[in-house]
Amino acid sequence: MVEGDKLRTKLNYIQKNVEELEIIKHFSYQEFLEKPFCFAASLRYLQVAIEAMTDVVMHIIARERIGLPQHHGHAVELLVQKGIFSSEFGLTLRKMIRFRNRIVHIYDEVDERSIYEVIQSHLQEFHEFVDIVSREYLREV
Repeated sequence: MVEGDKLRTKLNYIQKNVEELEIIKHFSYQEFLEKPFCFAASLRYLQVAIEAMTDVVMHIIARERIGLPQHHGHAVELLVQKGIFSSEFGLTLRKMIRFRNRIVHIYDEVDERSIYEVIQSHLQEFHEFVDIVSREYLREV
């Protein structure tokens, strides 16, 4: 059985980071470029929000004894197979994990435009993740 308090803490952490990204989202691209802290902060907020998501996924798999994932993408696939996430949303989560890996491992190839576009177009995916996990495991939305 999953630990509700642990999930709540991780989900709140995701929401807190996304709230900060929502503030940055209101900047024009030019303002984003003129404020170097926006880029640096955005990288970190995205990285740790995605890491918290993978922590949640791994916690669910471990506590529910769903399987032994080979990597984070495989962990998401196990939850798709269990019916927690749709195939489409599972694909989205795997893309987010790959994006986090880019930020961490090939950071010198991540540019301001790509980060700005993620902030403008993909924050809803974090909200969707929190909603699904809350509904499935915390009975909250």
